[in-house]
Amino acid sequence: MRNRVNISYQLSRNFNKETLLFVHGLGANLTQFEKQHLFFKEEYQVLSLSLRGHGKTSSLHELKLEDFGLDKMAQDIIELLDKLKINKIHYIGNSMGGNIGYALLKLDESKLFSLITFGTTLELNKSQFLVVVIRVIYKLLPYSALVRLAQYSGVSEYAKKKIHEMFSTTSKKTLLKLLPHLVKFSHLKTIQESNIPLFIIQGERDQEINSLLDEIFLNRGIKDKFYYYKMKNAGHFTNLDNPDRFNLIIKKIVKKLAI
Repeated sequence: MRNRVNISYQLSRNFNKETLLFVHGLGANLTQFEKQHLFFKEEYQVLSLSLRGHGKTSSLHELKLEDFGLDKMAQDIIELLDKLKINKIHYIGNSMGGNIGYALLKLDESKLFSLITFGTTLELNKSQFLVVVIRVIYKLLPYSALVRLAQYSGVSEYAKKKIHEMFSTTSKKTLLKLLPHLVKFSHLKTIQESNIPLFIIQGERDQEINSLLDEIFLNRGIKDKFYYYKMKNAGHFTNLDNPDRFNLIIKKIVKKLAI
């Protein structure tokens, strides 16, 4: 594909059905959504992919820091959809995958029936100094320690095991190149101008993201742009902590939007 990246994807083909696109976050890959493929493949066309630097997505050349911007990864998705002749999708993104969803919304809203995020904040404004400190810590820590830290974002044993499995296949280089793009951004203007349905699924144990969202909704006047669903006993990787409940929420959302 353009931008020197060959995107790895899984597509459960179901012609003449609406398409659900599931997009993972930092350190994960398309296998995060195995249970969604199984649940939805009879009723919908289901697509998941591994983002730049993740899973089996590959590049002919070493990708630089500037190659990991949210807009570039959103453009990868647009090109993949065009290649697969998929005109429009329900976009479901976790964490960074949700941020890329907002970048896609900004680039081409016509591609989206809806945008559903979980574990995603809408704005972040960390200082450059903090970015440097975080990068230094990531460089110094053994990668095995970073993988163990990531595991703690899971609540269920299944989630912890899956997170460990996914993060173990992602290089520290990828994390270091992505971090600067994930600490300073704002989707508020894009959200205000959006004309598509926006949904947030909140895991009650995803406390850091939930507190960021609470502050944004308190001070930014955009709360009425969203529909909300809460999930008990779920953290940052909501679909892994409680896949059955997660699947039913997604199904309810998509059915609600059916024409």
